[in-house]
Amino acid sequence: MPCYCHTPDSSGQKEIEERCKARMYFLAQSVLTKDQIEECKKNNLKMIPMENVNDHLCKICKILTEEQMKKISAFYFQIEWPHNNLWEWHLKHCEDDKINN
Repeated sequence: MPCYCHTPDSSGQKEIEERCKARMYFLAQSVLTKDQIEECKKNNLKMIPMENVNDHLCKICKILTEEQMKKISAFYFQIEWPHNNLWEWHLKHCEDDKINN
């Protein structure tokens, strides 16, 4: 992974998406209630996911409410995807899982 001080241009969509998902994961952690934090602990969700961010983001979305997810922006520098917030990303992710599984 390139250094975070390096800003990818629009041709680096894979890197931009990974950064955006990591950003959404950290923002999701910031809106958790006490009960949701306990649920995260039960599901072994890490504060800083070193492996697949997609899996952690998917797991935390199952704990968050729709309202919480709608408040988390999916925008990141020059990202080219149709999601405006974490809720929209989550719906598309679930749809893709159904198609691919």
